[in-house]
Amino acid sequence: MSRYSPIQILLAAFVTLVAGVLAGPQPALAVVSGQTGAATNNKAFSVRDGDYPWTVAIVARAEGAQSQFCGGTLISRGTDGASPQPARVLTAAHCIDPAGPNQATADSIDVLIDQASLCAQAGGSGCSAEEIARRVGVRKHVAGISLHKQADIQQLGLGTDHFYYDLAILTLDGPLPAQYESAVVKPVASAGENLPESSGNPDAWGPETGATDGVDTYVAGWGLTSETSPSAPNVMRFGGGTTMERLADPTCAQRYPGEFRADDMLCIGIFDLTATPSTNFVGVDACQGDSGGPLLRRAFENDFPTLSFAAANDWSAAQWNAMTVPQRNAASAQALTDLQATGDLSRLRSAALAAITQQQLTDWRAEIRAAFTDDERALSEGDQDALVATRLSDRVEASVDLTVEGNSGMPGTAVIGTLAIFGNLYRQRQADERNAQANSWIREGRHWRLVGVVSWGEGCGRKDKPGVYARVGAPLLREYVTSESPALMPQIPVGQSAPVATGTFALGESVVCQPGGWTGASSYAYTMWRDTNGDGSRGATDRLLTNNSARPEYKVTTADVTALKEADLAKGVSIGCTVKARGDGGYALVTGPPSAIVAPRATTPGGPVGPTPVPPAPTPAPGPTPPTADTKAPQLTKQAAVCSKTSCRVSIIALDPGTGAQGVKKMSAKLTIKRKATCRVKSGKNKGKLRSCTKTITKTIRLTRSNDQWIAKLTGLRKADKHSLKFTGADAAGNRAALTVALKLRTSR
Repeated sequence: MSRYSPIQILLAAFVTLVAGVLAGPQPALAVVSGQTGAATNNKAFSVRDGDYPWTVAIVARAEGAQSQFCGGTLISRGTDGASPQPARVLTAAHCIDPAGPNQATADSIDVLIDQASLCAQAGGSGCSAEEIARRVGVRKHVAGISLHKQADIQQLGLGTDHFYYDLAILTLDGPLPAQYESAVVKPVASAGENLPESSGNPDAWGPETGATDGVDTYVAGWGLTSETSPSAPNVMRFGGGTTMERLADPTCAQRYPGEFRADDMLCIGIFDLTATPSTNFVGVDACQGDSGGPLLRRAFENDFPTLSFAAANDWSAAQWNAMTVPQRNAASAQALTDLQATGDLSRLRSAALAAITQQQLTDWRAEIRAAFTDDERALSEGDQDALVATRLSDRVEASVDLTVEGNSGMPGTAVIGTLAIFGNLYRQRQADERNAQANSWIREGRHWRLVGVVSWGEGCGRKDKPGVYARVGAPLLREYVTSESPALMPQIPVGQSAPVATGTFALGESVVCQPGGWTGASSYAYTMWRDTNGDGSRGATDRLLTNNSARPEYKVTTADVTALKEADLAKGVSIGCTVKARGDGGYALVTGPPSAIVAPRATTPGGPVGPTPVPPAPTPAPGPTPPTADTKAPQLTKQAAVCSKTSCRVSIIALDPGTGAQGVKKMSAKLTIKRKATCRVKSGKNKGKLRSCTKTITKTIRLTRSNDQWIAKLTGLRKADKHSLKFTGADAAGNRAALTVALKLRTSR
């Protein structure tokens, strides 16, 4: 996976191959199994319902939970009362993709809170019955999107991509229930930047310095379990530990020269500058689909639950097994003497009850049913079950009585087995207490600190390429995360109408990129180019006129005019125009439809510029002025394209700029799918042989309309295919326009 792609929201844990299983160096393998529950060092686990409830899944609003494409962290559940405050979720700015093909809007996404399984309730492809049956959490609409004011994301794959101040806050459409107050996670304090984990400071997030290890961290999400996994898990995974340590900034800079910035980034991995891409990775890393999710550290070093089985008059399994037979006899006799002295046999009865195994109960149930009379077998199934339960209870009580009576007066070896039960009983009680502690540890945000947000990296689980995260503890980022006012954060700018290029393409004249209508924008940057394909997209060979310039105009030069062709003079020069609007809520980028700019023939003192002009035909005598006709084609502009791993929601704005405009009356959409396949040669010397080919599949897509907005919902898409969606619109005068949107399924971090 390219380092320049967004680290979408999912979790990968990697282990070194066992020696002798495979020969030679091998790629890292994902840990795809393991016990359910809290993670231990260097492993990732599928989590139980209710665990890590602050980890949020971001999904397309029009789709089910399996349309998840990024993660997030609950940073405020909001407040109730007369003036309720909405809940907030922190994610990565690149998940919103403000300048890319998957630009999200508030009305296009939802968040899932406290829902470990993406299959719950709705089901879906690849879902097991167990995954579908799991608990359903809370699904909330997003009311507003705010990017960090200095966020700057570029992910075009041109070698200049970057993820600066990669944070965004989603304001939800109301508060969450009070039960989620304990699920909120606080960010680390800026002062803890250089404090090691051993300092005991809950806000420490110090790096590896050579003398001390870096702070151990943990990640959570629904991402791929390896760099090459064909699909992501349906259940959230959590993991981390000593192989997810905060690395020193110089180490990160060495791994990503010219790309890593300590001002707003930190990196997590293994301190090993000698590692190569072929080095097997051991531990946990974020991967595709995990973007925007939390990077956490334990708030207190001693907060991690530990097992302790020591107690008076009881022994752990290790202690009991370490005793000699005489030691066991003496210990058993003394414990029994203590019980007899008090006359309290309740503990012995409890031990005897605990000694009854599930297998014994199963066998007893079978024996009871086998002894049924014919009349009892004629009873209903419910009555038979009730009869079995009654007789089983009597049998259990009799067994306990027999055990107590047989052991209460017998010292020495005769009671060793019963007293060993005491140890098992006590260990079970300790385990219950430990589970209660663990439940608190993995379900309450107070036990954790938010260190970072999954941002970017090269590949997944590569020992030589650590994961890079937005540095939540940096002052400017922490200030943004902890801001509580206003209730609705400053919103990302939204384009209300498309930018358009105007002017005259003549020597000394100017071409101007008009920004269009915006809300939430205070400044603009303009990019214009000669659009040789006339499709509104910037091609590799297109001549760049302005690049992210604060000035909207471009003055035409002699070189521009000299390069004109006859078709340019006849039809006009096609100019592409992109506007990057920035405000307090971040920025957004919108590209308008190509504009045909008039290019009149011109001469210079040195002779004609451009093709030799053709003498004009005689001007006919003027006649009556005909009514002005509507000849302007509709303007179609992409508004948003939000894609998950298998679906997309695409919306465009269609405007009618013509005289007496009545709006765009008709709109159609056709999906084109390019799919690699195997075909049989039909002719020639290779006739009948198989070869690789590309098949083209077209589908007509049904659209929904809301005023000037047209929306297409696509499902069942495949990652290996290439997809494009062509919109064709017509106004009342019959003028037509087309817009093709290339779709990019989210397949990277």
